[in-house]
Amino acid sequence: MSRYITFVHLAKSGGIEMNGMSAKVNTHRISVEILRSLFDDRVSLIPVMHGTKRMAQKWSDQPDGSYPAPCINDKKLGRMGIAVRLGNRDHNIISIDIDGDELMKCFMDRNPIARETLISKGSRGANFWFRLGHECPDLQGLKHEGVSVGEFRGNGGVTIIQGLHENKTDYYRFLNKAPVLEIKLEQLKWMDGSPMTEVIRTGKDPVYTRTKE
Repeated sequence: MSRYITFVHLAKSGGIEMNGMSAKVNTHRISVEILRSLFDDRVSLIPVMHGTKRMAQKWSDQPDGSYPAPCINDKKLGRMGIAVRLGNRDHNIISIDIDGDELMKCFMDRNPIARETLISKGSRGANFWFRLGHECPDLQGLKHEGVSVGEFRGNGGVTIIQGLHENKTDYYRFLNKAPVLEIKLEQLKWMDGSPMTEVIRTGKDPVYTRTKE
């Protein structure tokens, strides 16, 4: 088990617990400085309006490393929702979004390394964060047994990591507050055991369009 992860398991009730406490315990917020450090200070942070998925600044045409805007310092950013921009232009960061607790457990069972990296949660499932040691594939949906179960978020994607969820009930929080691991995609497997390199499509970078949980 990870030297960072405290304890993530599926409770009998079907929810996620940490150290025996409900994931709804209000321990979600960390400083912007600590958040940056989890990405080795190589991360593009985007301010998001609290309780929404609406970005608080124009971002799609900004160059790498320009976030936040000069008018939004870390103190102000710390009071807003925060998203991370993903892909080649943004330090090769990706997140793998898994929609559901049982699926999350299955992904970790297939990929013990996933227990060692940063894991965040919005309303359901989890996002597993990695930095690829090569070019990133594009944002795309993920299916298991013919059913949509999440997204691979690379080029063209962003993932909200901190703040109030748009459902106005849940807060984005950390299931494993560990530094983001740098890996190669070939090190990961999908739910059915297939190499992720066979599951993920590659192609031309799309236009940046969405802010996702």
